[in-house]
Amino acid sequence: MGQAGQVFHIWKFGDEWEVRDGDNREVIAVFDDDESAVDWCKQVARELDFATARICCWEQFDGELA
Repeated sequence: MGQAGQVFHIWKFGDEWEVRDGDNREVIAVFDDDESAVDWCKQVARELDFATARICCWEQFDGELA
């Protein structure tokens, strides 16, 4: 059985989609479309043997994190 949990945050930022870490602080990958970003997150989760992963897609990143 794989490791529990990983969270990926995907933000629309200008014309790109940024994948951020679970803390939503650090950009770890950038893509031209959301579908590619989601596919990349799924692949990383499989490679790291995560039993579960959460992928959160957000419409627009305004540069402010709560």
